[in-house]
Amino acid sequence: MAYVRKKKNATGSEYYQLVESRRVNGKPRQKVLAHLGKYPTLEAALEGLPEDIKFLTMSGAEKTRTRRESQLAKLRGLSS
Repeated sequence: MAYVRKKKNATGSEYYQLVESRRVNGKPRQKVLAHLGKYPTLEAALEGLPEDIKFLTMSGAEKTRTRRESQLAKLRGLSS
């Protein structure tokens, strides 16, 4: 079963993850399928990430842009 969970980092900023829940040896375990960042749903991430990538391309933030493109490709694969 997959669901979106909200997490907080050490500074208190919130972010979201697409997580799969399963049982291993009778105990619940979660596996992170994708990091959604600031987007609360898979659909919102698929809609917003292309705009983020466009902005990062214009601003010259290549490392972050590459990471976001990778996330977007993974999310598109999960949504099909």
